[in-house]
Amino acid sequence: MNEKRWLRLEELWDRASQLEADERDSFLRALADEEPELANELRSLLEHADSRFLERPLFDSALLAPASDSSDAIEDPWIGRRLESFELQELIGTGGMGRVYRALETGDGYQREVAVKLLRGLIQPHLERRLLAERSILARLEHPNIARFLGGGSTSEGIPFVVLEYVQGLPVTDYCRQVNASLERILDLFSQACGAVQYAHARLVVHRDLKPANLLVSHDGEPKLLDFGLAKVLEEVAGGQDQSQGQEPSSEPTETQYRALTPNYASPEQIAGQPVTIATDVYSLGVLLYELLTGERPYELLGLSPLEVQKTFESAPPEPPSQRLREQRLREQRPQSEDLPPQSHRLKVPEDLDRIVLKALRADPRERYESVAALLDDLGRFRSGRPVGARSQTWRYRSGKFLRRHRVASLLTSLLLLSLLTFAVVVTLQSQRLRDERNFAQQEQARSDEAVRFVENLFRIQDPYRQAASNDDGEEILAIQRQRLDTDLKDQPELQARLAGTLGLLHRREGFFDSARELFQLSLDQHRELFGPDHGQVAVMHYRLGELSAHQGQLDAAEHHLDLAIQSFEAQGAAFDELRAEALGHRAGVHQVRGETVPAEDALRDALRLIAEEQLPLEIKLLSELAIVLQRQGQLEEAEQLGRQALSLAEGQWRRGTNSEFAVAFSRRALGEVLRNRGSFREAEEHHKAAVEVYRRRLGDDTSTGAALNDLGIVLRARGDYPGALKAYRESSAILRTIYGEGSIHLAANEINLARGEMLWGDLPQAERHIEAALALFQQHLDLEHPTAALALKVQAELRQRQGRSTEALSIIQQARRSLESKLPAHHPYLATTRATEGSILLDLGRLQEADRSLKASLQGLTQSLGDDAPPVANVQQLLGRLALKQGDPDGAAEAFERAATLWSQSDSEHPERGWALQGLALARQLQGRQDEAEVAGAEAISILQKGIRPDHPRLLAAGEITGL
Repeated sequence: MNEKRWLRLEELWDRASQLEADERDSFLRALADEEPELANELRSLLEHADSRFLERPLFDSALLAPASDSSDAIEDPWIGRRLESFELQELIGTGGMGRVYRALETGDGYQREVAVKLLRGLIQPHLERRLLAERSILARLEHPNIARFLGGGSTSEGIPFVVLEYVQGLPVTDYCRQVNASLERILDLFSQACGAVQYAHARLVVHRDLKPANLLVSHDGEPKLLDFGLAKVLEEVAGGQDQSQGQEPSSEPTETQYRALTPNYASPEQIAGQPVTIATDVYSLGVLLYELLTGERPYELLGLSPLEVQKTFESAPPEPPSQRLREQRLREQRPQSEDLPPQSHRLKVPEDLDRIVLKALRADPRERYESVAALLDDLGRFRSGRPVGARSQTWRYRSGKFLRRHRVASLLTSLLLLSLLTFAVVVTLQSQRLRDERNFAQQEQARSDEAVRFVENLFRIQDPYRQAASNDDGEEILAIQRQRLDTDLKDQPELQARLAGTLGLLHRREGFFDSARELFQLSLDQHRELFGPDHGQVAVMHYRLGELSAHQGQLDAAEHHLDLAIQSFEAQGAAFDELRAEALGHRAGVHQVRGETVPAEDALRDALRLIAEEQLPLEIKLLSELAIVLQRQGQLEEAEQLGRQALSLAEGQWRRGTNSEFAVAFSRRALGEVLRNRGSFREAEEHHKAAVEVYRRRLGDDTSTGAALNDLGIVLRARGDYPGALKAYRESSAILRTIYGEGSIHLAANEINLARGEMLWGDLPQAERHIEAALALFQQHLDLEHPTAALALKVQAELRQRQGRSTEALSIIQQARRSLESKLPAHHPYLATTRATEGSILLDLGRLQEADRSLKASLQGLTQSLGDDAPPVANVQQLLGRLALKQGDPDGAAEAFERAATLWSQSDSEHPERGWALQGLALARQLQGRQDEAEVAGAEAISILQKGIRPDHPRLLAAGEITGL
């Protein structure tokens, strides 16, 4: 039998072996009509296999103990066996290619549960090659919603196996039924799964077997995607092979390669044996979403022949989920109705969601979403009330979506023309009356002021925090109002100038920044022409332009407009004090971006002196911003005091029923940043998570949400939760890129944080990519002398050190230190931690005296600015321990490492940095001859590190060798 025929027979075996007896007979009859010889061979195989045989692992029948005739239980000979360091304990899953066991991995002083997957089926060389390929595929994938690959090997019989993260949970469909999931929760889980699939696609891997059994939801509600053993590298689809993993190119056409699939979730082209692409996963995701919404699959294909399956696909598209749910409800009303999933009783699927599901399920791959990212984008548009790409973009549809999302603003904009017509009558009547007055200037002023006040009241938006619209919906409605400004008001320049500013605010708050800038500039020019450069409205438009420029990262323009506005507000007197305070707050923000913390502090203190007692929201915002500035100067005690004062004021307002939830969220972020720098990680994390929850609930994917997620990532990294930090950073990055686009300076800090997180987690290539991106942004928009750019250089130096390029690392860190010394006080934490990194690199280079000076200067700066017990002090203590070891002083080393471990215990006893400190202590104890204590410290170190970092982290792999444990 040639290999192609063997592959076809094996595929048919896998499908038939999953069928009940009557379904199997039907399947064989249908197959006999098309492929009679294969049908006979398959029937013969099945007849020689009793039901028990089908349940046994088909590795080698000689390995199985005979089953007792008096019991249906089949003893599994693999349970209890030990494969390297993994003891198989329980069978937890079977599939077409493998059996999965829960196993216990044991090592020196640690244990953990893992999943071990063994090859299942009639062993052939090509199947062994596929499992080896599976290992290389899995090794590429590192995502919080994908089960982690932990290793692999072969049994004594030569059977390959892979070791995966053990996920304890339910298939996503079972989970949703169990918790009676809402539509929002279903879409949350599905979107996370899509994000994981898209991540794999970006690394040229398709899953090819997406189904509920391969998407488990853990006890904490997090979805995990399993089994990339059926994955197919996209280079293979294109006709090549990924040879970076040492695989041989395949001469076998795609159509003849092994087709592993689950019929009810497989795409039409997959069942037909056509090339597999990312469109295959899009289809399977569509089936999965359909089942999550309705409790049923769009088609039932199990037991059908390939021809029958093809006819099913070609006959008609599946009925929309909403229609399937209506039919279920009708059946429920009849006697002896079927049991239906709990969610079918209450889920309501809107038409837009129907269209999204049906587009993903198109039989022709070219008519589906071109990528999972496109599917995710359309789901996001649906959830935020925007027009979806799966529907025809008629003006009626788009404007209807806009009106539903923005009922108040749309009503006000639609009233503009009516109000103008009304005013035409009002103004005419007023003019008749005012002609009798003696002062014509008073007539004109009264007419203009009254009209402007009325129309501006129509456009007043009470809540400045609004979810930004996308640039392709609602824009046409605002554009109409922009055109009316030029036509209907061309003979009323003052009214036109005032309303241009008001429309600018609307465009700004809807996310149309370019048109907002144009309108603000128009208002500025017209007011200046009408009233001269010193008029109050001229100052207001400078302020609007300055704030918008700062938001877009155009710092020079922001400085120019804000400085003019502040000077003009001051000249206008007390009536403009509140606006002046707001402008000073934005000016302080520009100073902060430029790294000018002292001018930022001065601007914020000036602003606080200007505001009145009743301006509490502005006071809360300024106090929070001042707390952030002070902590960046190292003045942590006053910073915490101001942060808690701001939060107390905001919560007081919130309890009194005022609309100050955003003030609470903003002050929580500020206080969380201060507490993180003081080492109070757990409390800081609580504040940041609460802030993220508010922004997500009220704003969706807004800039504030992105910034808050970045803050959360920082505190999670600080307390050693590297996977959690990376997840928050990635979510933040996705939001900010969508809003600002690639190449914005707003992405620079996020790229630095991603680089640091990936480096600590152990993924150095990814860290390299992110730090290069950050430095490119600084070179493009600012310069490498900027304090934040210096921190990027510090991360780059640490990366070079871990790459073994210490000489290059030293040059980079010294550049960063010189830059910070020119801008920051000598005891600033940024400068002190940079000196610590420099000392570490000098240690690697064997320049011990210089390392000693750098580390002692770092310790002095940190204790002066942060206190004796701050986490960065613990890091320096670890470095001092390393220095003592190199100097041949094990007693001094043990003291330093023990001090570091104690300090980390105060923050988190499971922190990975405490693990590194204990590893150093173990080595010092060995050198002291205190072997028992060394083994205790080393075992605890390994236990902590295995839970906190990648299993293949270079330092973790070296830790056991260094300690001899």
